[in-house]
Amino acid sequence: MKVSLRLAVLLLIVCAAISTSSAQKTDSPQSGPRIVKKFISALEAKDLETIIPMLAENVTVNLAMTFTGDLSPGATFSGKQAVVGYLQQIIQGMAQSNFEDQRFIPAADEKTVFFEATGNFQTKMGTPYRNTYIVRYDIENGMLVHGTEYFNPVTAALAFGGKLGKEAQAAK
Repeated sequence: MKVSLRLAVLLLIVCAAISTSSAQKTDSPQSGPRIVKKFISALEAKDLETIIPMLAENVTVNLAMTFTGDLSPGATFSGKQAVVGYLQQIIQGMAQSNFEDQRFIPAADEKTVFFEATGNFQTKMGTPYRNTYIVRYDIENGMLVHGTEYFNPVTAALAFGGKLGKEAQAAK
């Protein structure tokens, strides 16, 4: 009985230490979840002045989903200038940008953060655009260095008049 009690107390101490350590990491201004939350908030607010300093010079973004069904990324943006250009297109094309049901899931080292949300956007033309997103963000030295974005290409094609499958392949 004494061994079981000691084991239970030891287990509680270890769990408390892990919990405290995780809380301290997440509360750090340089923690992955805080950086990604700040980025998402700035993107919703269309605040490029906040976003640009958060991006490493060698940042890359991959749009993993395609309209053709290919396994290669649908688009890749390499370097700060290209990524800012991509983000400007999003900001300029949307009258409203809101991510609902946001979830931030950090890896153990908090250098990788997965973001899940439902987009509740409206284009400048007034077209509603609701898509599901999962994005993997990689952080180094407090800066965003990589993002891989997954979304439903059917929803995007319907909202923006794109082609899918063989039609998209033929249009390449």
